Amino acid sequence: RAAKIVKEEVEPNVARMKVVERALRDMFEEVKADYDGGKFEVVCEKADPKVPDPEEEQEGEGGNETTPQPTDVTCYVTLNFQDDGCEIRVECEEERQGMMVQDCLRQVAGAMQPVKV
Repeated sequence: RAAKIVKEEVEPNVARMKVVERALRDMFEEVKADYDGGKFEVVCEKADPKVPDPEEEQEGEGGNETTPQPTDVTCYVTLNFQDDGCEIRVECEEERQGMMVQDCLRQVAGAMQPVKV
């Protein structure tokens, strides 16, 4: 028995934003979406090498050692839909995390291209 498919009328750009949001949520822990503004806030984890590791602060075990501790970095994504495509802008204070967000969006953009047979 076939499942009934209900088509929901959704503006094409909102549907695209939902695809982008799903992809970002698959890769990053926290994503906030603003469909009206075409914006996302993506929280990425960053290692801060200046924070001492509490386990290594015990006497006789080299208390000066440091281990990266996770901190959060927020990247801001803006999608500007145009007639001939979509301009994607990523702003992030940390280059590495910004590149991770851009890579994710680049893969989504590639997957959204029309398939020719």
